[in-house]
Amino acid sequence: MKENAGTILVLNKRLSPLKGLVALLRAADIVVLQAVSEVKAVALAAPHADSIDLLLADSELLGSSFPSLTDTLRQARPDLQVMLFCGDIVIGSFGCTLISNPFKPGKLLEMINAILYPAEESPLTRSAASAGWQK
Repeated sequence: MKENAGTILVLNKRLSPLKGLVALLRAADIVVLQAVSEVKAVALAAPHADSIDLLLADSELLGSSFPSLTDTLRQARPDLQVMLFCGDIVIGSFGCTLISNPFKPGKLLEMINAILYPAEESPLTRSAASAGWQK
């Protein structure tokens, strides 16, 4: 098992929700890289691309460069997982998991756990339970 619960690149152009997501994920012992645009995400991810386990992004704020971002990241990490949180919109497939927004912290951690550790209990399971986060 990894020393931490994984590395997640969070992409959200809204600073307030971004700060909340980062705080939640760090509390669960996840290494978090944060970006406010696809361009910044590519630059930030470059030195870490082979260690990023998951790209977590707000689908409502994605630009036309998002498919290029996922392609770039998957060149370094072909098994990179993508999770989009979305409101009342229908989006195309980027080979990703969707979570409806708003979501409860425990539900987000449960879904991340299922993506990153499908066959084992992870640090996220313990973190969510000990923090009392609801699903």
